[in-house]
Amino acid sequence: MRAIRAQYFLSFAVMGSLLPYISVYFGERGLDRSQIGYATAAAGVAVILSPVLVTLVADTRLDPRRLMALLFLLAAATLGALAATGGFWATVVAWLLHSVAFVPIMPLQDGINFAAQRQRESAGLPPAAYHKVRVWGTVGYILPSVLLYWFLRRDAVNSGIVLAVGAAFAVLGAINTLWLPAAPTARPPAPEDEERGVPTLEAARALRRRPLFVFCVATFLLTAGVAGYYSYYPIYLVERVGIDRQWIGLISSIGVVLEVGYVLGFGRLERRFGLKAVMVGGVATMAARMTLLAMFTVPLVAVGTQVVHGAMVLVMMIAPPVFLNRHAGEGYRHSIQGVYTVAVTGLGRIAGNLLAGVVAAHSLSAVFAWSAAMCAAAGVLLAVAFAEAKEKKVLGAEC
Repeated sequence: MRAIRAQYFLSFAVMGSLLPYISVYFGERGLDRSQIGYATAAAGVAVILSPVLVTLVADTRLDPRRLMALLFLLAAATLGALAATGGFWATVVAWLLHSVAFVPIMPLQDGINFAAQRQRESAGLPPAAYHKVRVWGTVGYILPSVLLYWFLRRDAVNSGIVLAVGAAFAVLGAINTLWLPAAPTARPPAPEDEERGVPTLEAARALRRRPLFVFCVATFLLTAGVAGYYSYYPIYLVERVGIDRQWIGLISSIGVVLEVGYVLGFGRLERRFGLKAVMVGGVATMAARMTLLAMFTVPLVAVGTQVVHGAMVLVMMIAPPVFLNRHAGEGYRHSIQGVYTVAVTGLGRIAGNLLAGVVAAHSLSAVFAWSAAMCAAAGVLLAVAFAEAKEKKVLGAEC
């Protein structure tokens, strides 16, 4: 379990090195607001291209640990290519290639974790709850912001340093795969497996069933809505609120530090209030946060709303992998994570970033107003959907 926790720590450290700063970096490279939207949408295109293929390979008996090591090394190499490029199209292509390499690491590592937990159960050992393993990713996300604060406080250092730090964590992630537990030995295909066909198709069929379909529609809206937040919040801090760039990562880390409490408390919240209340309450909190950012461009609001960042993480990053795993068969446990990543995360990020780029060209505040509207629509959809059928407590067994 120690190696799995370290893997989450390192993979999220790569994200923590890049996500808070990448839009500012693109701006320093000469991209305007709408072009930044196109560049960040490229990561959504990558979500469509790679996770399904990679998770399918993992489900068809190629060691997922080796796949992950290769992807980490490719992610590091493409960050080097991004640092060496110039111009809009070269930047977009380099960022796309990095995203193609890095994006499938997330569903792949979730699949490795869930497979390890099932091995522990089979051996008579207590499985570790997902959110208690995933919290190490939150800790990993925080570390780069502290390192980068000391680099970026020097005017002579451009934001390209974030690429070097991200690449370093990616190399460490590749090395750590050597200590990950081996995947369970695949059993010979049974006749019913032959009838089912490829794992990807089985996963797609599963996602068409309720409550998965409703869950996917709602989280698609949320993904599209918050895509603009992730892309333009750093620019908003610098250009509208007047905060120096060196503080961007530390401000983002305020929410991430508090996120630890949300993540560790997820099981208790779900047991006490139920999935419907946690989901709808979290979405309502997200809508309120975006509304405040749209209405008040002052440091108190821009920084203060970080205290509820954990609610967004619970709704969008903690619940979905566990929820999907509880509906997954053994033949498509990795693939269901990959298909969801494509259909919801990928398409949602593409649509959200493209629309946010258009909106941001006119007003940064309007990006958050649009995000608030999408969150509100998703909350209504979830409330109506859960009211139509008895809520199934699908997450409690993991807590």
